[in-house]
Amino acid sequence: MKIKHLLLSAIVPLLEISNTYAQAGYTLDVRDEPYEPLTNAAVMSPPTAWGFLNMSVPLGFHFKLDGTTIDSFNLFQSGNLIATGLAGIVTGFHVTDGNLCDKAFMVANPTGPSISTVTYTTTGNPGNRIFKASLNNVGFFEEFEVLGTADDSANIQIWLYEGSNIIEMRYGASKVSNLYGIYQVQGSMAGLLRGIDLSNVTPTFDKFYYVGGNVVIGYQLDSITPATISSAKPATIFPPERTVYTFTPESKTTGVTAQAVQNLRVYPTIVSDKLIIESKENLRLLYNIVDMTGRIIDEGIVTNNREAVDAHSWPKGMYIVHLQGDNPASFKIYKP
Repeated sequence: MKIKHLLLSAIVPLLEISNTYAQAGYTLDVRDEPYEPLTNAAVMSPPTAWGFLNMSVPLGFHFKLDGTTIDSFNLFQSGNLIATGLAGIVTGFHVTDGNLCDKAFMVANPTGPSISTVTYTTTGNPGNRIFKASLNNVGFFEEFEVLGTADDSANIQIWLYEGSNIIEMRYGASKVSNLYGIYQVQGSMAGLLRGIDLSNVTPTFDKFYYVGGNVVIGYQLDSITPATISSAKPATIFPPERTVYTFTPESKTTGVTAQAVQNLRVYPTIVSDKLIIESKENLRLLYNIVDMTGRIIDEGIVTNNREAVDAHSWPKGMYIVHLQGDNPASFKIYKP
C-alpha cells in the first residue's frame, strides 16, 4: 500500500521530547539507539517466499492502537502497515513507503524458500510487556517492478508497549539505492493512517499523520488528506540505521486528566542527575519508573509532596514514570 507525494513543513530537533500534535492524539519522539536483532524469536512469515500476504499473531495482552483495543498484531499484505484489522475500514501505522516483501518473491522462482523473515517475541513482565516484531532483510517490490532486480533491503522492528500503548518503529541496516526513481515518491515516510478502507483495490484513507524531515534538518509530524497529497513532502531520506520513531498516546504523556496535570509535576524531561516528582496536594503517590524493555528501574512513595529520584546511574534512553493515586498519570523522560 502506497501513498505518494507527502508534505514536509515545520522542523523539530532530533532529541526534542514530547512534541505534541493534538489532532494526531500522539506525541512524536525521534532518537538514536542501537538496533538489536531479536533473540529467541518465533517466525510469523511462511517458510516459502511471501508477497502480498496478511499476517497475524496474538499479542498476549490488550493494546490500544489509536483508541481501538486490539489483541493481535496485524500485518497487512505488503508488510508495511500495522493495522487494527485486516479487512474493512481500519486504522494503522505505516512503517515505510514501498511494498515490502520477501526478496525471494521478487526473483525468477517466487515459490522457493523464504530469504526474508518476519519474527516476533515478547519481553518484560505482565503489565509492562513489550511485543516486538521484526521484518528481516525484506525487499521492495517496486525495485523488481521497475528494474527487475532485488538488491535493496531493509530491517525494521515494530514494538508495542503494554499499559502505555506506545508504538515504536526501529530501523536497522538498509540499502535503498534509488529512493526517488524506484519508489516514485519524494522521499520516505511513516506514521499514523486513519480511516483506511481496505476493501478498495487501492486502499483509501481519511487522514495521514506522517514523519517529515531527517537527522540533518530535524524531524516533525505533519498531516495530509487525500485532497492534499499533491502538495505533500515526506522525510527526505530513508530512516538511517539506529533511528527510532516513538509515538506516545497524548493522554498518557500529559496525564489522564487535567486535574492530574495541574497537581503533579515530573521534571526535568531530560534528566541527568535527579528526577523530581512533585504534588501540589498532600497525596499519597506510588510511583514506578519503567525503561523501554518494560523493566522497573525504580519505585517508591512520594512523601511530603516531593520526591527526588537519583537518575545518575541510569543507562541512556527513554523512560516512563507511572504515578498511581486518585488521578493516575504517566510521563515520559529521557536520559542522554
